[in-house]
Amino acid sequence: MNTSSLHLVRRMKMRHLTVLVAIAEHGSVTRAADDLGVSQSALTQTLAEIESIFGSPLFSRTSRGVLPTELGNMALIRAKRMLQDIDLWERDVTAMQAGHRAHLNLGAVPHVSGHLLTRTVRMLVQDHGMSLTLHRGNTRHLLRLLRERRVDCTICRVPADEDMCGLSHRLLYEQRPALVANRSLARHLKQRVLTLGDLRQARWILPLPDTPTRQRVNEAFRRQGLAPPVPVLETDSAEVVLDMLATDDALVSLVPEDLAVEMNATGAVLRLAMAFDWALPAIHLISAQRETPLAAEAHLAATLTALRQQDMQSAQASPEA
Repeated sequence: MNTSSLHLVRRMKMRHLTVLVAIAEHGSVTRAADDLGVSQSALTQTLAEIESIFGSPLFSRTSRGVLPTELGNMALIRAKRMLQDIDLWERDVTAMQAGHRAHLNLGAVPHVSGHLLTRTVRMLVQDHGMSLTLHRGNTRHLLRLLRERRVDCTICRVPADEDMCGLSHRLLYEQRPALVANRSLARHLKQRVLTLGDLRQARWILPLPDTPTRQRVNEAFRRQGLAPPVPVLETDSAEVVLDMLATDDALVSLVPEDLAVEMNATGAVLRLAMAFDWALPAIHLISAQRETPLAAEAHLAATLTALRQQDMQSAQASPEA
């Protein structure tokens, strides 16, 4: 650690980080002071202490309030990361004090089966003594949480247009698409093997436009010289897709094969015969690059892939598959 680093470490305090973030979020020293429960003069003095440590102003006053300077923006990025790390650290300590071996902040996309995820979490808790915080969201949202250090790792896809600098990822499993529809519509369409061209006039439910899955679906239509469908509903929620299909006999959707098996089991939705010569973007475990990977991530990856393989083998062995 060099002399400049020691200067920061010796003088910077936790309350300094909190003050920096509060002023930036409120854009006002007065409002930040109210939020933190201190007087404006006390907060102004604390800000002066911080700026003396950095040797330069971190905020400038404008007609719109206080705005971070270039140095202030850099300091804020670091301050937020440190506060987020401390929050995760506190959760780890709390989990271990409660008798757990580790705590994992996990994100997972909706196209990871809820049934599979539930059994994975149960085994991590029971067999590995872990506790978890689970976040659900699409790939873009989860990668944002990961970069903000609000999760340790995410189970999601790797977007082709995403900058993965600073992140590591391991393949968990591949997913193939499946066509699903309301039971009544499915029985009508089940008389033949369908193509995407047969469904040009269908009413579609599809994932959000900027997700890797939606981009892959659109590419499949374009390869066949077809315009991608304009869906009546765009959603990341597998539960909403199931409920909509079950109550509307004019809707169809493309979902991962393992989710189609679960939907098929409800009896309200059926999987249709369609030959696909393409796959959905694979499911990966993505985390920040670390010198020493978290043992909890290794347990998660091994447990999830083993259970998923069991599910797919059972589905292939069943008459419905």
